[in-house]
Amino acid sequence: RHARVRMCGEALVGGEQVVVVADHRPETQAFRVVMAPEGEGVLGGSARRALGETRGSSADLDRHVQNGVMGDESGSRTFPVLPPGFRLGTATSALGTEGGWDADGRGPSIWDTFARQPGRIVDGSTPEVAADSYHRWPEDVALLKRLGVTDHRLSISWSRVRPTGAGDWNQAGLDHYDRVLDALVEAGIRPMVTLYYYDLPQALEDDGGWLNRATIERFAEYAAALGERYGDRVEHWVPIS
Repeated sequence: RHARVRMCGEALVGGEQVVVVADHRPETQAFRVVMAPEGEGVLGGSARRALGETRGSSADLDRHVQNGVMGDESGSRTFPVLPPGFRLGTATSALGTEGGWDADGRGPSIWDTFARQPGRIVDGSTPEVAADSYHRWPEDVALLKRLGVTDHRLSISWSRVRPTGAGDWNQAGLDHYDRVLDALVEAGIRPMVTLYYYDLPQALEDDGGWLNRATIERFAEYAAALGERYGDRVEHWVPIS
């Protein structure tokens, strides 16, 4: 939903593993990565493919290519080839996408506090709404599926599932991530979960933050509880980003 991010190249269609690259550069400067079939990739190697030869077109991404620039190019380029088994996916953070900063019992994090302090953020932005993924996650999962994404890394908001970082757990927050993970798995997308992405519950910060040994103990409790609850759907975990 970021206005400056553009999609270019062809979508993943018919089993052909052509990765669509999104970035902030003009389409003419962007690139694609070709993923060879399992067992055929060569680390550090490359593949040559004419831009017009891949199956599918920009129409598969709702015609994101602007003015047909990519489609009109001719000739061939050299694309990097990823090694066999390399898993290329997408990633988000809870703070940067979810919004719903106080929805359904979520507690404040250190970033909520920081962003509200005058002068901290140049344009006064806060994570209160962000991309509103807390409410619009079904649309987000549908977009990932349409793009052909097979792996997605997300982070869990500690203060959404345990508002003060200690004490009672927030059932609404736990249930939210159940729904998101279930939807990803149903869409054929393997989730990877980051437990901590710079969003310490404010209550723990008030008690000394990471310099207080008790915070480490609370994090261990948090990690164990999430592993127990979501481990049947999450194969890979990132403790701290």
